[in-house]
Amino acid sequence: MGTGPDEMGWLMDEFSLLHGRPIHAVVTGKHLHSGGSLGRVEATGRGVSIITLLALEKLKIRPARATAAIQGFGNVGLHSALFLHEKGVKVVAVSDVSEAFYNPNGINIPELILYYNLNNKTIKGYPNSVAIKHEDLLLLDVDVLIPAAKEDVITKHNAGEIQARIIVEGANGHCFFRCRSDSA
Repeated sequence: MGTGPDEMGWLMDEFSLLHGRPIHAVVTGKHLHSGGSLGRVEATGRGVSIITLLALEKLKIRPARATAAIQGFGNVGLHSALFLHEKGVKVVAVSDVSEAFYNPNGINIPELILYYNLNNKTIKGYPNSVAIKHEDLLLLDVDVLIPAAKEDVITKHNAGEIQARIIVEGANGHCFFRCRSDSA
């Protein structure tokens, strides 16, 4: 989380130094000139959107009638939002570490991406939506919830209140539940 091509390149360089030769396959997400792959930046978001569309199809929900809330507007959330928006899904809520927004009429994702890129990679202060609490985004009455940022956002305290029909994991370890054995 919070890494990009520069950081991946540094990791590859350090690993390569330890082994005395370039080893490109140690990490993914590097710059193209360091052995990275075309399409890598948007790959996870594209995968999340493809799975989302397949799940909607399975439930016989047309994309043009679907709503989505996306927790996280970094690499995964931004591209998931863009690809779903392009397929007609109404993205009604997004968040990043700075702020969470809701617009029942849908957020103009290309406009938000432009704002994000011009605003130092943050959505803070985006004018065309209403600010909401980060935790409230997870509980919105939407067809799709995409946790695409940090881990442990769905817990035993909020899982029962989540109204989304579909949860598509864009983050690693978005659910946190402690398992306990009464026999131990």
